[in-house]
Amino acid sequence: MATKTPPKRDVMLALLQAADSVYVNFDPRRDGVVAPPQLKRQPRVVLQYGMNMAIPIPDLDVGEEGIGATLSFDRTPTWTFVPWSAVFAIVSQD
Repeated sequence: MATKTPPKRDVMLALLQAADSVYVNFDPRRDGVVAPPQLKRQPRVVLQYGMNMAIPIPDLDVGEEGIGATLSFDRTPTWTFVPWSAVFAIVSQD
Protein backbone atom coordinates (compact mmCIF):
# COMPACT_ATOMS: atom_id res chain seq x y z
CA MET A 1 0.00 0.00 0.00
CA ALA A 2 1.36 3.42 -0.96
CA THR A 3 1.91 6.02 1.73
CA LYS A 4 0.24 9.36 1.10
CA THR A 5 2.70 12.23 0.77
CA PRO A 6 2.00 15.11 3.18
CA PRO A 7 1.02 18.48 1.67
CA LYS A 8 4.02 20.58 0.62
CA ARG A 9 2.91 23.45 2.85
CA ASP A 10 2.92 21.17 5.92
CA VAL A 11 6.41 19.91 5.06
CA MET A 12 7.70 23.47 4.58
CA LEU A 13 6.25 24.70 7.88
CA ALA A 14 7.64 21.72 9.82
CA LEU A 15 11.11 22.17 8.32
CA LEU A 16 11.10 25.93 8.99
CA GLN A 17 10.42 25.24 12.67
CA ALA A 18 13.17 22.62 12.91
CA ALA A 19 15.99 24.23 10.90
CA ASP A 20 17.59 27.62 10.34
CA SER A 21 16.71 27.52 6.66
CA VAL A 22 14.97 25.50 3.99
CA TYR A 23 15.83 25.13 0.29
CA VAL A 24 12.91 25.05 -2.12
CA ASN A 25 13.53 23.51 -5.55
CA PHE A 26 11.06 24.58 -8.21
CA ASP A 27 10.46 25.10 -11.91
CA PRO A 28 10.36 28.89 -12.49
CA ARG A 29 8.77 28.45 -15.92
CA ARG A 30 5.49 27.27 -14.38
CA ASP A 31 2.39 29.49 -14.34
CA GLY A 32 2.10 31.76 -11.34
CA VAL A 33 5.81 31.98 -10.47
CA VAL A 34 6.97 35.53 -9.74
CA ALA A 35 10.78 35.77 -9.87
CA PRO A 36 13.50 37.85 -11.53
CA PRO A 37 13.52 37.43 -15.33
CA GLN A 38 16.98 35.82 -15.36
CA LEU A 39 15.63 32.96 -13.22
CA LYS A 40 12.52 32.38 -15.32
CA ARG A 41 14.54 30.90 -18.20
CA GLN A 42 16.06 28.09 -16.12
CA PRO A 43 14.46 24.65 -15.70
CA ARG A 44 15.30 24.50 -11.98
CA VAL A 45 15.87 27.15 -9.32
CA VAL A 46 16.62 26.74 -5.62
CA LEU A 47 15.64 29.52 -3.20
CA GLN A 48 16.53 29.64 0.49
CA TYR A 49 13.92 30.59 3.08
CA GLY A 50 14.13 30.81 6.86
CA MET A 51 12.53 32.33 9.92
CA ASN A 52 15.78 33.35 11.65
CA MET A 53 18.29 33.91 8.88
CA ALA A 54 21.17 36.42 9.07
CA ILE A 55 19.22 38.63 6.66
CA PRO A 56 15.61 38.29 7.86
CA ILE A 57 12.65 37.76 5.55
CA PRO A 58 10.02 39.85 7.37
CA ASP A 59 7.24 39.17 4.85
CA LEU A 60 7.72 35.40 4.47
CA ASP A 61 4.28 33.90 3.85
CA VAL A 62 3.86 30.15 3.56
CA GLY A 63 0.26 30.18 2.37
CA GLU A 64 -2.28 27.80 0.95
CA GLU A 65 -1.38 28.74 -2.65
CA GLY A 66 2.41 28.95 -2.31
CA ILE A 67 5.38 30.81 -0.82
CA GLY A 68 5.59 34.59 -0.98
CA ALA A 69 8.61 36.57 0.20
CA THR A 70 10.87 39.48 -0.58
CA LEU A 71 14.30 38.05 -1.35
CA SER A 72 17.55 39.69 -2.38
CA PHE A 73 18.97 39.20 -5.88
CA ASP A 74 22.23 41.05 -6.59
CA ARG A 75 21.52 43.10 -3.44
CA THR A 76 18.16 44.19 -4.82
CA PRO A 77 15.03 43.31 -2.80
CA THR A 78 12.53 41.54 -5.04
CA TRP A 79 9.11 40.17 -4.16
CA THR A 80 8.77 36.53 -5.22
CA PHE A 81 6.01 33.98 -5.28
CA VAL A 82 6.34 30.25 -5.85
CA PRO A 83 3.06 28.32 -6.19
CA TRP A 84 3.04 24.84 -4.72
CA SER A 85 2.40 23.42 -8.19
CA ALA A 86 5.90 24.56 -9.24
CA VAL A 87 7.68 23.05 -6.20
CA PHE A 88 9.23 19.61 -6.61
CA ALA A 89 11.54 19.38 -3.55
CA ILE A 90 11.82 20.99 -0.13
CA VAL A 91 15.09 20.28 1.68
CA SER A 92 16.20 21.29 5.16
CA GLN A 93 19.61 22.86 5.63
CA ASP A 94 20.27 20.07 8.13
